[in-house]
This record gives sequence, structure tokens and C-alpha cells, in this order.
Amino acid sequence: MPPTGRIRELIAAFKAEKIEKPRLYRGLMHHPSWRAPGGRGERGLELGVLKTPEGRILEIFSDAHALKVMEDRGEALSTRRVVLRGHEVFGAMPDVVDRINIDPLSPHTFHFVGDQIPMLRAWASIAALEEALQAPERLEDPVGMLARFEHFHVVVVGDGEPDEQHDFVLAPDSHDRRLAAIFTSEDLALEFIEALGVVERKGQSAQLLVLRQAASALFPKIRAMGLEGMVFNPMTSLPPRALAPGLIDKILERTRT
Repeated sequence: MPPTGRIRELIAAFKAEKIEKPRLYRGLMHHPSWRAPGGRGERGLELGVLKTPEGRILEIFSDAHALKVMEDRGEALSTRRVVLRGHEVFGAMPDVVDRINIDPLSPHTFHFVGDQIPMLRAWASIAALEEALQAPERLEDPVGMLARFEHFHVVVVGDGEPDEQHDFVLAPDSHDRRLAAIFTSEDLALEFIEALGVVERKGQSAQLLVLRQAASALFPKIRAMGLEGMVFNPMTSLPPRALAPGLIDKILERTRT
């Protein structure tokens, strides 16, 4: 798993332009202990939204200290709270939210607005899958998560959809096995391209592109290639995860249900 770090340090680094958006989003999503208003009921997780003159606001806190800052000021408006992983809280954001305040009243406070919620949900699904790849035993249905994922990325040579075997750039392997290289986000695919350096095809430097693929489109192509396995996020800042090719049929069965 990627290190979560302290949220205040993550936000400070982003504001100082020391890190880019993907690292900020991934750090928020992998943070293990957000304090959020709401709780779990018969309908699942429900987050508490404040109705204010400025709109409907959701306030979340990265640790007990950030929450205490609000409580000491007498401005913590909800006493019913739940502790959630980042991808849980951001993945459950309701459509009615106009603004998401992170650690309000703290020096490092940060916010998102309502039209960024679809982007946050997408990053939540990315982080959830990244955690599932590293610890599938923690999930009831890791194969289903792979089958439902819509944000896989692959690196290909040239233009267009990768319909032929040679279009895919495979993961380097010390045993010369032919392994699909699959990425959970675009930024990781770009890291892979940078780590690869120059790739030659027919004696010339090849143009490498990143394509986004839903599981239902990607895995039939990988199965048709007859590969010896697949590696998620190879040569990136995340730990790689290798899976056997036999899992592809199980994933494809779930994409059709």
C-alpha cells in the first residue's frame, strides 16, 4: 500500500506545488481514519450533510486533533460520527453536497466543491481497487471488484484501440514471461512509460500511448493474447501485483452478470 502520511503534510506539499493532483488524491483516498458525520444503518453508510446559507456542506476530519480544533471553537455541528478509510468516505459522497471541507479551521484546511464529486468517486474506486489488489483476503468479492472497474489503463504502441497483440506494451520480466501490464490510473501508466525509457519497434523509437479501458473491454483482449499472466502497476510508485491468467475467465464471467 502507498504510505498515507499526515494529511496536513500532504495538503501543504500540494499547496506548495511540490506534488501533483494524483498524489494528493491518492493520499486522501488511502488515509485510514477520516472522522465523518453520519453512521451505518439499514441502508448502509449515510453521511451527514449540513444545510447552511452557503449551501450543503460536508465536513470531514483527518484525525482527532483536527476534530478537536472545531470542538474547542464550539463549531462542530454533528456529534454522530463514523471513522472511515478515505475511499469509503469519498466513495459515499452524496450528490446533494455543494462543498466538502477537510479539517475546517485548521491551518491546512482544504475543500472541494460539488461538481468535483464524480472525480472524487472515481479516485475512491481506484484506491479501493489498489487496496484490494494488495490484500484481496479482506474483501468478500475481489473478483467482482476487478470485473466492475472502469478505470483500467494500458500502454500501447501507436494510435487507436489495441486490437492486436503487438499493440500492447508488456511488463518486463526477468524470466521472459509474457505478462500484461495493467494500471489502476493514468498517472501510474505514465510512470511506467517514464521508467521504460525508449521502446523500439522495427528499429525505430515507438510512440507510446495510454488508453483507458473498462474491465469488460480489456480482459477479452488480454485473454485473446494468450499471455502467461498479468501484472498490475509494474515499475510504478505502488507495489506491483501479479495475478495468474486463470483469473481472467472468472473476471469475464462477472462482467457479463
